[in-house]
Amino acid sequence: ENFEEAFRYYTLAADQGIADAETGLGCCYHNGEGTEVDLGKARYWFERAAAKGNEPAMRNL
Repeated sequence: ENFEEAFRYYTLAADQGIADAETGLGCCYHNGEGTEVDLGKARYWFERAAAKGNEPAMRNL
């Protein structure tokens, strides 16, 4: 698996407001996949996706 590439694509899509990508980006930050662990950024992206009704993001909060 290429986590750095996934992180790059999640970032592009999350910046467009796509909730699934925001959740994916949150997971990348939470798990340190493709980037350094940053729990503050993980929470930020999970909260953005959760505000759109994304259930996986809600479970991660």
